[in-house]
Order: sequence, then structure tokens, then C-alpha cells
Amino acid sequence: MNNSLKNYKFEILFAILVAARASSFVFNKILLGSMGVMTMLALRFLAAAMILIILFPKRIVGINKASLKGGIVIGVAFFLVMVTELLATKTADTSLVSTVQHVAIILVPIMNSIITRKMFGINTAVGTGLAFLGILCLGFQNGAVKGSIWMSLLAAFLYALEIVLTDKVTTPETDAFAIGMVQLLTMGSLSLVFAMATEKITFPSGTSEWLMFLYLVIICTCFGYTLTPYAQSHISVERAGIICAVNPAVAVLMGVIILDEKIGVLGVIGLLLVLSSMILPYIHIKK
Repeated sequence: MNNSLKNYKFEILFAILVAARASSFVFNKILLGSMGVMTMLALRFLAAAMILIILFPKRIVGINKASLKGGIVIGVAFFLVMVTELLATKTADTSLVSTVQHVAIILVPIMNSIITRKMFGINTAVGTGLAFLGILCLGFQNGAVKGSIWMSLLAAFLYALEIVLTDKVTTPETDAFAIGMVQLLTMGSLSLVFAMATEKITFPSGTSEWLMFLYLVIICTCFGYTLTPYAQSHISVERAGIICAVNPAVAVLMGVIILDEKIGVLGVIGLLLVLSSMILPYIHIKK
């Protein structure tokens, strides 16, 4: 066993947060049938931000400059991720978008190595490879990967950049929870500006859509996004990148459960590979 075992609680929390955010793919797809991309993002993130400000006003009132700046930086980065992700989702299956987007797990250790000028370890290399193979299996289980491939790849690059940036801005001098709150405010504000300029503002229609919207706000956003900087601040950026492979796995499982999609042998293999990539760091591998 190695030192990463000490942080297993935060890694489990981070995995749960990633899974919560992954569950948004299906509901985003449904709501985009009646709402614009920017409108949905604006309503979702501003509503979540207001809830958190009401519940934790002191975290915003007492925020320091480093936390404010960090929240704005990753807010802008994740805004770009969400826009490209939702634009791709409008014309492709949710499982495809989630799968291709999480090519980011390969980009994260590469980006971090370039920034820190340090080569990642053998566990990171093997874990990243297993996770990537798992994602490929999930993506190819229903045939060749096609659809909004370029938009999804752009989302992957931006997602990897956001993970690395989050690692850099969450320091001992910052409040990770406050950073998450500012992140939501930034994403919601940017979305509102673009929504007012490019779309007709519409709201969810019917009880089922409102329930989906509330799920997105409370579970996927208030919980999933706000606590992410806190959880990631206690684990390495390379581990964060690998754990993000949970996202397409959850997206596929939700597609099977909610949308009655089929999962074949290749899909099962993909899920097992993703699980293996997460367990690997608890096993000592000699160089």
C-alpha cells in the first residue's frame, strides 16, 4: 500500500461528486428539448448559487482575494466546458459525449507534467491507460464513435485544463468551498449574459421537467460542483483525472436504467477497466 491510501476518503468523495455531475447528462438532454443552452445554464447555476449564498452567507462575505480570483478562473473554464458539452449533447448521444469528453484523463497528467516539469509515476501512467481503455470500450460498445466528435474533443481539452487549474487555485491560503460558490456565480452570470443576447428566455414546462431541473440544481450543482474544489484540494491532479473516468461509466449506466439503452460485453469490460484504474493506486507497483 502507498501514501495515497491516506486520502481515500477524499478520493471517494471526489468520485461521488463526479458521479453526481455525470447524472446530469440525461436530464440535460431532455431539458434541451424545450430550453436554450445558455438559458438552462443561467437558470441552473444562478439558482444553485443563490441557494448556497442563503445557506452559507459568511463564506461569501468573508472571502479573500485569492479565493475570489480562483473561483472566477475555474468558473470561466467550466463555463466553456459546459457550453461545448451541451452543444455536443444536442446532436449526439449523452454516452458518446461523456465518453469522448473524458479523453481528458490522458491530457491531465500531460498538462501537469508540462507545467511542473516533472514526469508522472508508473501508477499514474498505468491507471490512466486502464481508464482510457475503459472509456474506449464504453464509447465503441454500440459501434464506431461518431456524432459531435470535434465539439466533444474540445470539451475534453477544456475539461482537462479546468482540472489542472482547480489544482493550482486550491491552496492552503484559499477557501475551497467559497471558490466553488464563486465558480457557480461566474458560470451563471456568463450564461445569463449570453442567454439574453442570443436566446429567448424559457423555463421548464410541466412537473417532470421542473423535477429534473431541481435535481440538476440541488444534486448535480449545489452538491456536485461546489464541493469539487474542496475534494480535489486533498488529492493529486493525476488522481483527479483518473477518477473522472467514473463520469462516462455512470452516464452509460444511467442510460441503461433510465433510457433503456443496451450494454454489451464491451461495455461491461469498459466498466471493469474504469474500476480497476481507480483501485490501482492502492497497489504498489515497482518500476
